[in-house]
Amino acid sequence: MSQRGLGFKVIEDEILCNAYVHHSTDSAVGTYQSKDDLWAKIQNYYNHEAVDVNNLEHRNLRSLSSRFDKIASSCTLFRATLIQVTARNQSGGNAESMFAEAKELYIIKEPKNQPFKFDHAWKILKFHVKWAEPIQPSTSSPMNTVLHLLLEIVHHLFLDIVTHMTDQGE
Repeated sequence: MSQRGLGFKVIEDEILCNAYVHHSTDSAVGTYQSKDDLWAKIQNYYNHEAVDVNNLEHRNLRSLSSRFDKIASSCTLFRATLIQVTARNQSGGNAESMFAEAKELYIIKEPKNQPFKFDHAWKILKFHVKWAEPIQPSTSSPMNTVLHLLLEIVHHLFLDIVTHMTDQGE
């Protein structure tokens, strides 16, 4: 029977996200590295920064990848809500109000109606290629907004499929 470790702290999430961004965008190996190689590098980076630099607890690979999956899926959903809010292009809406509205919409769309709790991770991941495509406000019909959101979903599914195929060596 496995024993569940302590919950992650904000600084641990930040270290993990920085490790992911650093190693998943490594120009020396690019997207050609296997999933196992990527996560071995992330784990080494994380444990060096967490344990050696910040005196935090060591984390195993399963713990790190599980936590990152949770962060990534939350950030993907948050980005989709941000796109939806931006697409409405409400006049007078500034970035701060759109961010707040996206967080409200996130609660509605999140399966357990939980609030978005990864602002600290979003600040890092929003610059990663997976989440950094420009958000284009729509000035046309609601149908174009729906199409834009569908394309966004398809894009992320495609990235996941390509990542999976690369991991499997296909």
